[in-house]
Amino acid sequence: MNFETIFLEKSDLQKFTMFRTLVTNQTQSLSITDLAERLTLSYQQSYNVFQELTRDLVTLSGEPVGKIKQSLTDGAALSLSVDDYRLFLLNNSIAFQFVDYLVQGTQQSVSRFCAEHYISRSTLMRKTAMVRSFLAGFKVKISLTQATFVGDEKQVRLFLQLFYWLSYHGSRWPFRALDFTRLSKQYQALPTADSNPITASQERLFWGVCRTRMSRGHFVTLNAAFSESVPQRVLNDGGLPEQA
Repeated sequence: MNFETIFLEKSDLQKFTMFRTLVTNQTQSLSITDLAERLTLSYQQSYNVFQELTRDLVTLSGEPVGKIKQSLTDGAALSLSVDDYRLFLLNNSIAFQFVDYLVQGTQQSVSRFCAEHYISRSTLMRKTAMVRSFLAGFKVKISLTQATFVGDEKQVRLFLQLFYWLSYHGSRWPFRALDFTRLSKQYQALPTADSNPITASQERLFWGVCRTRMSRGHFVTLNAAFSESVPQRVLNDGGLPEQA
């Protein structure tokens, strides 16, 4: 099961797949018929998905409809990347927004979340079914009564590290209450700061996960098993004591 399947609904997944197909085939022109064959859709389905995709890209880029359609069908270069569009879809996904709300929301309440998004509790249950199934692999559940994660805090943090890394791919800083520039300076001041930009980005993200959870009263006891599951430099230099 890939990440997009967990967090995107069928219509958004079709748009994302179509966009990725078009971007990865920019050296050739693809018609609606070509897209229908590649995505195993009917011509009408393919046409409808293409129209919805175009509307999204106009909203995201601010460019005229005609220019967007020409870029998509004629193999011209697009100003938007696959990651740009993917993140746009994720940020508009109820499942994605709910997980982020459980991490960063103020005075979390399922009733409040549903009211703000104009959905019922049963709709929220349906839209997060795949997420809750995925969380089961971490032995973590979501409590709709308390609007929180239930399970071993170490497992919650490992899930959140994966969630934010696969969502943003290091392109943006997801934590609103943590200043990225300040945290980066703290990280770079470490004698063990990793010179590999991807590893450094992953470690800063883990700091963000841990500090956000700790600021909201969620702590863990670091045992041997947990120490083996994350880079040693994070445990030694990440500002995380034994009770973290």
